[in-house]
Amino acid sequence: INDAASMVLNKNSFASAALQTNGLAETVSTLEVASDSVIDMGTLDAGNALAFADSSGIVWSGLLQIWNYSGTDQDKLFFGTDENGLTEAQLAMIAFYSDEGETLLGGAEILSTGEVTVVPEPAQSGLLTALAVLAAITWMRRRK
Repeated sequence: INDAASMVLNKNSFASAALQTNGLAETVSTLEVASDSVIDMGTLDAGNALAFADSSGIVWSGLLQIWNYSGTDQDKLFFGTDENGLTEAQLAMIAFYSDEGETLLGGAEILSTGEVTVVPEPAQSGLLTALAVLAAITWMRRRK
């Protein structure tokens, strides 16, 4: 893929637009999501690194699903080189899945490095908080 080429994900009438990475390490220019689309990170252990240029000036008109996202250092997705690579509206249009669109991991946030990563769903965060509170109560009772 030409590093200077912009990418447009746009479905036809038969299926959603999809980009399969499967161990890809690639840098391209901006991304336009013109219709509901998928970036499939694949299931290879080789890892994926996909870096787009700052796309905050591009209007998105579809949702972007990230499939087979491991949530580890194995899968990396970047937009630009800082936290301004996508707008808040674009981030709200991204959803991460641990499989092929069935198990939602959560929405998206962009880090100061431009990496876009998963924000856990509130139910997952609530469960972790409940476990932490339970552990603290148990610890305090044992101290007495």
